[in-house]
Amino acid sequence: MNVCREVFGISPKFLKKKKRNLIELISNLPNHAVGRKVISAQLERGNPQNSYYKLTKVHLDTSLRNGEIYGIKYIDGKATSDVHQLITETNDKWEFYLSKQEDLDLAKKIKLQ
Repeated sequence: MNVCREVFGISPKFLKKKKRNLIELISNLPNHAVGRKVISAQLERGNPQNSYYKLTKVHLDTSLRNGEIYGIKYIDGKATSDVHQLITETNDKWEFYLSKQEDLDLAKKIKLQ
């Protein structure tokens, strides 16, 4: 990594994590990521820690470019309702959500700590 930074500079663009829209993020995963937790850049900016959507139902068309994505919204780790909401902000930038504990557990598994 240090050699790469020496050659390409302190923060080369190809080392930055690419943010994708929700459909791009889930389209290649088994079962289209049903059951996974995701967070949008908008939700991350305006809400407290431990806020995310848990995907419950995904219907994508055959081209994997359009579809309907349903989920339950959690704020502070608590569900806002039991009703599956249609997630309409699919064009925002999204990423998978890991709580701090899940992040530490993952780091231990791959022996980063």
